[in-house]
Amino acid sequence: MKKYLQTIIFFSQLFLFLFTVPAGWSQEKTQKKAPDSLALKLPDTTTVFLPDTLKVNKKWETGGKAGLTVSQIWLANWMAGGESSVTLTGMARFYANLKKKHSVWNNSLDLHLGFVTQGKTFEKTVDKVDLLSENRRYLKGKWFYNGRLNFRTQMLPGYASAGDTVLISNFMAPAYVMITFGVDYHPWKGHTILLAPLSSKVTIVADQALANRGAFGVIKATFDEITDIILTLGKNLKYEFGGYITYAYTGHITETTTLQTRLELFSNYLHKPQNVDVNWEILGRVKISEVFSVNLYGHLIYDDDIKMKTDDEGNVLEGPRPQFMEIMGLGLTFSW
Repeated sequence: MKKYLQTIIFFSQLFLFLFTVPAGWSQEKTQKKAPDSLALKLPDTTTVFLPDTLKVNKKWETGGKAGLTVSQIWLANWMAGGESSVTLTGMARFYANLKKKHSVWNNSLDLHLGFVTQGKTFEKTVDKVDLLSENRRYLKGKWFYNGRLNFRTQMLPGYASAGDTVLISNFMAPAYVMITFGVDYHPWKGHTILLAPLSSKVTIVADQALANRGAFGVIKATFDEITDIILTLGKNLKYEFGGYITYAYTGHITETTTLQTRLELFSNYLHKPQNVDVNWEILGRVKISEVFSVNLYGHLIYDDDIKMKTDDEGNVLEGPRPQFMEIMGLGLTFSW
């Protein structure tokens, strides 16, 4: 019964996001009118979202940015030892935004993919697909209603180290679908705090071999104790219902230095709510010229459902640990 209740809650929220919320936000409410110019009323917070020149513009704004970060080491007859290496990391961001007088609908797609070659080995370093659709409607002062749909996965298979043949991740394994409803607050320009007490998180593990091992928190397969034959397949979906908090900042530290960061916290009301999932990304960029910059990217993940190491039957050999990735190098960036 609990399983069916969770499914009903999730699809009810999805229905509200796709139909009720956008339709309600598109209507003009006479009983509560936002200021004629949010930029004039709130110059320190909302100009980045609702500039005065676009407050009645109902056309789509589209564009993007793509970049390549490179780091390289070359060794020849190097008696101290070591191997030559080249690291390439590509990043692309596409956006489509619709701005109205009292609301804004932001859509973005972030793609990250990187490789490193060292000696005769070739290995993936970063792999991310992040699709975000977010609808905000002005509430009062520095507050907005907020409805958000977020989808995340990766593009290519993942292995623990170069030369391994056992998968630890794959396309759509995992994939995460997050639906949140709440309010966001803009205390200062570039700063956003989202409070979403009603949030759904679905973990998808489409690779059956990973699902059978219970990867990423799904229910693992059951095996015959004597023959090790699979009796029931592992589940491909895991549903969570809980609370979600996000802090985001985008702005200039100096005239040539920009900083972007997003910290996400999620607590599952249905199971161990004290074990909070953490997802934190930070991107710093020092501009050298119109197209060249020095980039520093960091990503921290903690998910209590992700076990670091399991055997073929899904028995946990090593529990959850913080995951961290850092990339630094010279970047080439194009915008349109």
